[in-house]
Amino acid sequence: MAKLRKTRFDLVARVDRTDLPPVEVLIAGMKDPDKAVRASAVGAVGHVGAGAEALAALPALRERVKDEDPHVRQLASLVVERLELWANLDAWLAARKGQAALTRAELEEFLRTMRDDR
Repeated sequence: MAKLRKTRFDLVARVDRTDLPPVEVLIAGMKDPDKAVRASAVGAVGHVGAGAEALAALPALRERVKDEDPHVRQLASLVVERLELWANLDAWLAARKGQAALTRAELEEFLRTMRDDR
């Protein structure tokens, strides 16, 4: 917990930087009583990318979609949507492995399907 408290103010400053703390620290930051820290942690996870590390934060992000603060809720919704889109795209591309390159129409169809699933 001491590491989280020490990191608390670093999170706010690091949202737009590449030297982000580990996702575990960001997940803990999403539970902080300070809404600015929660928002910073959510936003920082969005900057981590769409790898396995960021996907591990999805359960905590889904909890923040129900946050008491509207800014945290909105930011969490955007990050969850982005991570889910990338995860689904990765799975879809893996299923197509070995097939011909995607056409623009196929990619548009995939994106349309993703929007319709929401």
